[in-house]
Amino acid sequence: KKKKEFAMSLKFNLEICCDSIESVKAAVKGGASRVELCQGLDVGGITPSFGLVHRVRECFPSLHVMCLIRCRGGDFFYNEDEIAIMLTDIRQLASLGIHGVVIGCLTEQSNIHMPHLKKLVSVAHDECHLKITFHRAFDLVPNQLQALHTLESVFDKEISWILTSGGAVKVIDALQSISSLLSSSSNPSRIICGSGIRSSNIDSLKSLYLHLSSSIHFSSTIFIHLSAQHVSPSPALCTNPLLNFGSVEGDKFIRKSTSSDIVSSCFQIIHKNSP
Repeated sequence: KKKKEFAMSLKFNLEICCDSIESVKAAVKGGASRVELCQGLDVGGITPSFGLVHRVRECFPSLHVMCLIRCRGGDFFYNEDEIAIMLTDIRQLASLGIHGVVIGCLTEQSNIHMPHLKKLVSVAHDECHLKITFHRAFDLVPNQLQALHTLESVFDKEISWILTSGGAVKVIDALQSISSLLSSSSNPSRIICGSGIRSSNIDSLKSLYLHLSSSIHFSSTIFIHLSAQHVSPSPALCTNPLLNFGSVEGDKFIRKSTSSDIVSSCFQIIHKNSP
């Protein structure tokens, strides 16, 4: 009975990763109250434009918006110029009334780059009063438990969430690693699971939380992160199929965007039997 009470006390929510206004509209239609806003998901996501963030805030003033701050694709080892660019981006996007930023930076050896992170955190948290998620650069560190301890001991109040797949391509394949992170965290609700989550597997992740809830106290909402994307044909006429704009291979006359149906299905699963 006590285990059931713990399970019933868990509160789940979704964070939908969106890289267009179309995706944000679909996420909200599907029931989302929080998004991670970016652009260029084909390269893992980069900082959204001022115009995109402005439009999202204009259309959905009550939506909880977290903005990815990543000045380019590729690795997370940044030079001083790139850090300066991201500091400016944080200040600019904060002026639009966003709720938080999603940041991260690593050394050449893929450990957390503390000097750079302290600069980003100082501007985001101390100066702009934003919430902070440390993004999936966390999945590249050689020792996730050690990295977790470092983040929680240095930035316990400043970094509210850590987004991770447990180091796997799909989080559903790293449930043991996720379990270890949740068990080791001083605040298990800080861990946001993401990567490869669909309506077909989100229940397995929910079951892990329910199983652990008898021994781990989740003090606040548990967020699960997904893009919920589907592919649709472009309405534009392809007049020259030989051209490819950009380095990402594939059909340039298709569009990837968030599906409101996928978001809705995932919401129904995580809220099933909830109080």
